[in-house]
Amino acid sequence: MAEDEAFPAEASQISKSVQDALECPVCLEYMTPPITMCSSGHSVCQACRPRMTSCPTCRRPLLGIRNYALELLARELQLPPRPADAPQATCLDTCPYEPEVIFAFGKVFLYQQRLHTIKRVFYIVVQYVGPEEEASRFKYEVELRSGSGAQKMTVIGNVTLHYYQDINAVYEAGNCVTLDYDVVKNVAEDKLIYSVKVFKPSISVV
Repeated sequence: MAEDEAFPAEASQISKSVQDALECPVCLEYMTPPITMCSSGHSVCQACRPRMTSCPTCRRPLLGIRNYALELLARELQLPPRPADAPQATCLDTCPYEPEVIFAFGKVFLYQQRLHTIKRVFYIVVQYVGPEEEASRFKYEVELRSGSGAQKMTVIGNVTLHYYQDINAVYEAGNCVTLDYDVVKNVAEDKLIYSVKVFKPSISVV
């Protein structure tokens, strides 16, 4: 039996952890060479790298160093292809690659959003920059509306998360505002306008 027949690298046999390792933390698509990494070893894909000034996972500097081990893995594995009808990451013009800053109650918060083109899910998360124990004191809401103003939707999010929480783990657990892509697209019409507001719940959040 040939070696490639004995150990086929089919998508069905590839563990989820391996697939996750090859998923770009920015666009959430599978990375292909060249793959570069930050000083902590986190990687981003070649399409997203030019847009980044710091690592989206740990905020440390991105280096010009290639992650050859991950590149080899990407070449060897046959990962599931991107669906033909998957949305483009820029189709709603709402996918910043760097966190945005919110100032509220004399505090600093960061929010960012991602469009997972394979799962067709839109994520929005707000993180608190300060003592970890204070993060749960705040919640956030997201207002989405079309460019014409005819469509509008408000979503109450979870409590704010601490700045040092792994953003990819947050997305994986769904511990943030998670919206179906088609729902967001219906609200957007031709253009989506959004706003994020941080507030203190009337009842303390445990």
